[in-house]
Amino acid sequence: ILLIFLSIPVVQNLLSSQQQMNTSFDSFRLVNTYGAFGSITKERTEVILEGTTSETINTFTQWEEFEFKCKPGSVTRRPCTISPYHYRLDWLMWFAAFQEYQHNPWFVNLVAKLLEGDKGVRNLIAYDPFENSTTLPKYIRAQHYQYQYTPLLADTNAFWTRKYLKPYMPPVSLVQLKDAPGLKGTAPPDIEPPLRPFHPLQDITHAAILCKLAYLKIVYVVRNVTYPPWNDWNDFGSVLAELDAMLARWHEQPLVVCLKSLGRIIVYCAQLWGRSFL
Repeated sequence: ILLIFLSIPVVQNLLSSQQQMNTSFDSFRLVNTYGAFGSITKERTEVILEGTTSETINTFTQWEEFEFKCKPGSVTRRPCTISPYHYRLDWLMWFAAFQEYQHNPWFVNLVAKLLEGDKGVRNLIAYDPFENSTTLPKYIRAQHYQYQYTPLLADTNAFWTRKYLKPYMPPVSLVQLKDAPGLKGTAPPDIEPPLRPFHPLQDITHAAILCKLAYLKIVYVVRNVTYPPWNDWNDFGSVLAELDAMLARWHEQPLVVCLKSLGRIIVYCAQLWGRSFL
């Protein structure tokens, strides 16, 4: 009976036009809401990657499609069963279709790795048309399509119908992507990225900072569970942003900059810790 009573605001929130996601409705967190979206789109658009071994790009260029493990691609492939797995790359590709590729640096890295023929990335997709080829793709492009299910009684072997919308990313080569902003760790197959010289003081301090970061994350989780009133995710997000900025500067700025950043993080976490007792 208590659970039914406490669930009333949860049901009201579910029926509301302004749903609150990931929210607790009592101090003991016995009833909560969870969800990635308050609403979903009514149209499904997909980004399709295509590659070619042609040295020149023109209207006669032959393009071959890459197939992912679960996301729609070939219209004749049966929709997959996702549970109990989570195909994270396919999921990210779905989100990428809502934005421009410039907003997703990971997408550019994905294309670069496919141009390199990276085995690790090939294992994340279902079919690479160039995997058994003697040559790697020279160019890869991305096309934007709208997908719909075929009618139930349609006389066709296709599960999907798709309509071409527009180019998503123009044809690019590995040479073009080599110095692209946001491209991390990408190099042609015969070139190894240079290694940073060993600096004892910096490396020891770096290890200490990473240990402290792990400790702070554990403390945050424990305190958040032990003291439910503290639910200030936005503030902690700024702490993580500071950590990311600090680690990004690690090999570019003097050691004192990183130590100062760590100090700000510790002070900020101490302030958040104090709020949990209010």
